[in-house]
Amino acid sequence: MDTQQTTSLADGETRHLVDAARDALSDEMVGRLSETVASGISLLDRFTRGGADRVVELVQQLDRLEQSGTLQKLVDSLPALVEGVGRLQVLLDAIDAAARRTSDLPASAGGVRAALALVRDPEFQDTMRFLLAVGEELHRARSAPSGSSAPSGRS
Repeated sequence: MDTQQTTSLADGETRHLVDAARDALSDEMVGRLSETVASGISLLDRFTRGGADRVVELVQQLDRLEQSGTLQKLVDSLPALVEGVGRLQVLLDAIDAAARRTSDLPASAGGVRAALALVRDPEFQDTMRFLLAVGEELHRARSAPSGSSAPSGRS
């Protein structure tokens, strides 16, 4: 077989392949395929122009966090963190409600008699006991080594 026959045979096979591809793909399929390719190229262009370096850096940082065990520690502590934020939200809501409730009250009368009347109120005594316990726990938490503070259980 000479070169001319080989070239003619290859041309015929290529034409046959192109014809088969034309027959297999409808105009709608070709349109969707070209839209998909154009969208992919556009996305790749935006990615390389606007943030590929940042994404690569982020992936590298995540890899370092995972290798050091920090990422697993973060995942393990996340439920406790969410619970703590929930408790903090309850506290903030209570402070906000107390501020709204007391903002419209008239000014206190003042004086020793008013103070003695307030001190005799059981709700005031319970509140002061609670605030004292909170202060003791905060003091204990600040003075204890990290992670070793435990509630005292005092009422």
